[in-house]
Amino acid sequence: MLFEQSVGKNVPHHGVKRSCCIIGNDIYSYVFNTYSSLKVAHESGSVYEKMSAVYSAYDNTGALINLLQMVYHNVKHYFQMQIDMQDVNQVLASHFNDFGQKVIEAYIRPLKIKDSVPKYRVPIQSVLRNWAEDDALLLAMANAALQDKRGDSVEKCRADLLRKIFWIDERYDNMEHDYLDEIDAQVRRYTRAATQKVENLTNRDQNVRGNLNTLLTALSRNRRAAIAAYVQGWLGDADIRYSKDLGIRDDKGYIMSLLAVLTSGEPAAGYQIQELGGAFNENGYSIPQMQICRKEKKK
Repeated sequence: MLFEQSVGKNVPHHGVKRSCCIIGNDIYSYVFNTYSSLKVAHESGSVYEKMSAVYSAYDNTGALINLLQMVYHNVKHYFQMQIDMQDVNQVLASHFNDFGQKVIEAYIRPLKIKDSVPKYRVPIQSVLRNWAEDDALLLAMANAALQDKRGDSVEKCRADLLRKIFWIDERYDNMEHDYLDEIDAQVRRYTRAATQKVENLTNRDQNVRGNLNTLLTALSRNRRAAIAAYVQGWLGDADIRYSKDLGIRDDKGYIMSLLAVLTSGEPAAGYQIQELGGAFNENGYSIPQMQICRKEKKK
């Protein structure tokens, strides 16, 4: 696996130790800052600015990869933690509050929404490749690097600039496949394992309501709002839906269906759920047979 192999190899170490709560924005800023500095330097006539942009892009890209490795190992950490959990409340609280906030909200959502790597990869590589193919420009940049004391000869400065350009280019070529896809796969493995653990633990004790009630007191207001939004999505324009209408296709839908049953009795809930007895099985998931009704608005 690339994550295991690349630690300490060909990745400049920047001593990055950051809270997982800010790494999503950090990842975006490293990519955008690389793009921005290269674009500004490319459009200017300053050789020194171009030389500085290469070194800046190299540092940003190294820090970016260190953060992606941190995210991957954080997901792996939660995966290992849930293996040892034997209480369903603990598994769900860890999934929704800890993992949900520290990994999904911090990394997955900012990165996916801003779409930073796919969006800026081509412009970054285009500038770097243009510079690498311009011998006269490279020589001028090497002289600027020498004056900036980044090497003790023009030849060494030129070689160093080319190494950094090629390294950045290669990292962006492979970043989606080697890093982002690996993180996404690890998130899916964790989510699947957590969901299976919930199923196994609740199957041991048929009193699902008793098992999960403790979790509800720990759920944040945002999580309750997310449950309500999920139920609204199931209802659509209808006033009544049944288990067979929900189309449970993934782990999140399965967990939300369990939590929806428990929150339906709350005064603020915009829906009511009546359990009809028995279970409904679909796509490998087993949920209670139930009727979901939209609450009538008070006049």
